[in-house]
Amino acid sequence: MIHRTAPSRVTFAIVVAFFLALACGPARSGGEFCDISGGKLDACDGKLVQVTGKSDHHPEQHPMLAHDKEQQSYWDVNNAGQWVFVSDTAIDCRREVLVTGILDARTGPCDPKAQNKNQYCGTAVYVKTWQCK
Repeated sequence: MIHRTAPSRVTFAIVVAFFLALACGPARSGGEFCDISGGKLDACDGKLVQVTGKSDHHPEQHPMLAHDKEQQSYWDVNNAGQWVFVSDTAIDCRREVLVTGILDARTGPCDPKAQNKNQYCGTAVYVKTWQCK
């Protein structure tokens, strides 16, 4: 006589978690990356994006976003001003870099009523991969 055992609750939980991770992963807009064309940054906040940054050796004032061993660098992106790229390794491109990462569309206090540096509201990408162009 062959005895079949019902799947354990742990196995069931692992399978459910796997499928939820697939179904609830980063949202994609018509392709692999969220579309930020036309300044649609808020719609892509927290989602995977791909952008090209041009080297900017004159950083503006930005909050420190990098922690521990992370690197923080400043790049001009799509004529949308200077963005902060946070990466695990230094991005050492001379002119341009293509980055893929998670967009933070509203970095900083973002308080338009403040009469001090709390008005600052910037844009950052938490870089997963980068490649010099």
